[in-house]
Amino acid sequence: MWSPLLFIVCAVARGAFSTRSSITSITLPSSILTIDGSTFNRCSSLVEINIPEGVTAIMPNSAFYLCTSLVSVTLPSTLTRLGGSDFEKCESLKTVYCKAINPPTGVDSYSFAPCSDELKIYVPTDSVDEYKAASGWSNY
Repeated sequence: MWSPLLFIVCAVARGAFSTRSSITSITLPSSILTIDGSTFNRCSSLVEINIPEGVTAIMPNSAFYLCTSLVSVTLPSTLTRLGGSDFEKCESLKTVYCKAINPPTGVDSYSFAPCSDELKIYVPTDSVDEYKAASGWSNY
């Protein structure tokens, strides 16, 4: 007797949507645990991304590099690790909502640079001092 297989997507593969300039938005399934590097690299029409709860890592690097139309990003409370340069050269990026109580590791001086001069990063109120002191986050 054969049983149906159930596939659960646990990661978005490296470069899966890279250079797909026609993508303006995407809804990721809640089963995702990680987003690999360069996944959305150069998706020049992507405007907004809401990373679902459950994602713990966006790494190793450049997941959203050169997404020049990206304006808003929401990072989940479950996020513990970002890769360097993940949002580098997202020149339209104005708003990042990071719901994680503890600052995710891996942020560097290129993670959000150079983005819009209007870039605002929102973190939980009780965690502001921790983010300001955290390696990488203190650059922003």
